[in-house]
Amino acid sequence: MKLRNYVKHKYKIFIGVSFKIIEAVIEILLPIGMSLMIDNGILKNDKNYILIASLMLIGLIIVAFISSITAQYYAYDISENYVKELRVDMYKKISKFSPTQYNEFTQSSLANRLTLDAYQSGNAISMSIRTASRAPFLVIGSLIAIYTIHPQFALILLISAGILLPLLVIFLRQSMKNYKEVQRKNDDLTKVVKSNLTGMRIIRAFRGEQKETTKFKVKNKDITKTMNKLNLFQLLTGPTTTIFMYTTLVIILFMAIPIANSGEFSISRLASIVTYTTQLTVALVSVMNLVMIYTRSISSNIRIRELLNMEIYEETEDKFLLPESIDSIEFENISYTYPRRSKPSVKNINLDLKKGEIIGLTGKTGSGKSTIMQMLAGYYSPQDGTILINGIPYNNFKLSDLRRKIGYVSQRAEFLKGTIYENIVMGNYKITEERVIEALKKAEAYDFVMKKPNGIYSLVEEKGTNFSGGQRQRLSLARAFANNYEVLILDDSFSALDFLTESMIRNRILTDFKDKILVLISVRKSTLLAANRIYVIDKGEIEAEGNNELLLHTSPLYGQLVED
Repeated sequence: MKLRNYVKHKYKIFIGVSFKIIEAVIEILLPIGMSLMIDNGILKNDKNYILIASLMLIGLIIVAFISSITAQYYAYDISENYVKELRVDMYKKISKFSPTQYNEFTQSSLANRLTLDAYQSGNAISMSIRTASRAPFLVIGSLIAIYTIHPQFALILLISAGILLPLLVIFLRQSMKNYKEVQRKNDDLTKVVKSNLTGMRIIRAFRGEQKETTKFKVKNKDITKTMNKLNLFQLLTGPTTTIFMYTTLVIILFMAIPIANSGEFSISRLASIVTYTTQLTVALVSVMNLVMIYTRSISSNIRIRELLNMEIYEETEDKFLLPESIDSIEFENISYTYPRRSKPSVKNINLDLKKGEIIGLTGKTGSGKSTIMQMLAGYYSPQDGTILINGIPYNNFKLSDLRRKIGYVSQRAEFLKGTIYENIVMGNYKITEERVIEALKKAEAYDFVMKKPNGIYSLVEEKGTNFSGGQRQRLSLARAFANNYEVLILDDSFSALDFLTESMIRNRILTDFKDKILVLISVRKSTLLAANRIYVIDKGEIEAEGNNELLLHTSPLYGQLVED
């Protein structure tokens, strides 16, 4: 992925750079104009010459000011549009990540890439127009101007710059190395902060504030230490350049004053040497600062490309149309291993789901029962084996069509900041208000929703934090009722509900989905009793299969799970 493709309207770059060059040329001409005014006007007491020269210099200053403002405007315009387009594509890419790809990045890392890294990348473009186009002209122009006054002085400046350059390269290399460390540690610090803010209630409930504060202090101290190293080298760059150049200026003045006294060139030329050396010093410091920005942007661009270059599943038009009715689903020797794990989470899974059947899955925590059904829901792709829908391989259908037909309700109800209505329809605005209200009633959520001032248009905070655990689960179940899936997977979706509420909701689900495929993942006996067949999962494999009565006699593990 070439990031330069995100720079739109490249003619604006040409305009911005052109105006910066005009500004730089005027800055080089001003000392010459001042010198001429001193020699031909002030020393000769020619008032007309002084007036004309003053007006011309003021005119040049006004033109330089307008050029600078125009260049700055285009620099910011190009940079902001670049960052905007880049962030949109990064966000689109992230939104299409599979759970496996999410696991390759932390949430804090994704957030920092989307915000801080995008800013650093855009800032480099802005500074390229504002500084990279101006500073070289000032450096070269100042050297040429000094050379025309006295070649020996220009040679001294070049020698000084030659000594300075290797030292600055060392500073810059260390800065780049330290900035990469800062980015990584900033991800870690953001992760700790996000985790603490999200889990603040639990932390307080178990009196863990001190422990979490200590953890934050350690991470904060670590990043501060690295930032200090980074800032040390960056702080040394400017002063080192200034000291070298002004020391060189002192040497030049020491040599130039006797020459000026001898009448070889005028005092005004000596003043021009001082001005051009100062301009050269400022330009070199600007270049060093620009290189510092480039070191940050290079590191940020690497992280941005890592994200943008991730291969994602793309929908193609050559897929089969998913039938309106899903009659059967078969798992044939399905296996899956999570990234950075050596052992498979599920292995050689064979399941047979028929329309009108209720299938139960149970097992210990971490046995792999959720992973099996998350593959059916499209969260993960099997690494071995295949899933057949109506006898056709799963990957022959569009993932978007499958997700429209297959619903997955997890134990941890997920909500976005918005309204209750928006969180239930989840972008499917064909679902009417009446259907949402009916779904809320079936999920025993109608009463507490309608008690709110705005009813179904009441606000839902991020992650649904303004609702209790039981309320969140009921809203999540209402989402399933409203979408009327062909296949519904309930993954411990009643865990926060009392037995009476669970019983009422479960009976309505059994009625609504009696002609469809329903999967119940649970360790509750009351939930599993509704299943026609139950699969007991242990260590990623099917340990036993049968109905409740059969399993109580044939599977000690099942008996232990439901009795506990």
